[in-house]
Amino acid sequence: AISTRRVGIVELFGAESGFVTANAALACGRAALVLIPEMFSAFDTSEKIEAAFMECLEHVRQRVRQQDRPGTLVVVAEGVGELLEQRKVTLNGQPVTGDGFAYRIEELLAGNLFDARRRKVGLFVNRPRHHIRSVGPNSFDQTYCERLGALAVETALAGYTGCMVSFWLNEYVLVPLRLVAAGHKRMTTNGMFWKQVCLSTGQPPIEG
Repeated sequence: AISTRRVGIVELFGAESGFVTANAALACGRAALVLIPEMFSAFDTSEKIEAAFMECLEHVRQRVRQQDRPGTLVVVAEGVGELLEQRKVTLNGQPVTGDGFAYRIEELLAGNLFDARRRKVGLFVNRPRHHIRSVGPNSFDQTYCERLGALAVETALAGYTGCMVSFWLNEYVLVPLRLVAAGHKRMTTNGMFWKQVCLSTGQPPIEG
């Protein structure tokens, strides 16, 4: 994005929550906008979702207009498009579909991106998603997975059932499966972590 003076739209994992997307964007430090399902899940009408989404896109346009040589990213979780499709949201009069939502964002931004010198700025879409899993594990990944596997075997040999091994507050613990299945872990858009992401990108703090 930086070398070619373009805006990259990157779609990452996150069918129901934005942890992967938010962490990746914060680690990168070059994102102008991060979109996660939790931003829009609590809005009660499709019109409010559309207004909030368009506000986010306008932030990207303003960010690009302030730069002589723009190069930035829009990082979106795959579940955002699916959520908007379920809520029957329309953008510029066209219904949203979950598959290929990143290309819809490209379509909405195309033709409206200009840098500080009024030069047109291009876009590209990258959907690495499952390709990310081909990256080799680092030292933490190796030791973490080895501990989980060893403790799972030890737990089974000790006769424990109906539980799983997890990592909590720097300790490995057993978690009952009924608690695991009780619900999905989701980000809170009024929490400190999401506010840190918004400070990094400068985007409006949408709290859906």
